[in-house]
Amino acid sequence: MTISMNTPIVAITTREDLRAVMAELMPVQGEMPPEVVELEKLKRKEALTTEEVEKLYNLNANTLRKRRLNGEGPAYSKDGEKVLYTHAAVRKYIESRRQKTHDQP
Repeated sequence: MTISMNTPIVAITTREDLRAVMAELMPVQGEMPPEVVELEKLKRKEALTTEEVEKLYNLNANTLRKRRLNGEGPAYSKDGEKVLYTHAAVRKYIESRRQKTHDQP
């Protein structure tokens, strides 16, 4: 059974029908590209390393380090040598860097 937006409504009367529908609608985790799986895991973490921020938010890790040394950049916590950023701090930083164009109020 192949399901698409044009597929008519089908009555699910047996467990086999249900399994077939679920198999069409819910991808198997092994079928997801590893990059997607990694990004989804990063989205669920409470705090991110500099390298993880780079992967998830596309902010250069070296730029983050330089800004941190200059007292700029997103707020962070430090545990020994480990630097951690929260998602909220990174989003706030990105929003603060937003530039308005001439047609925006």
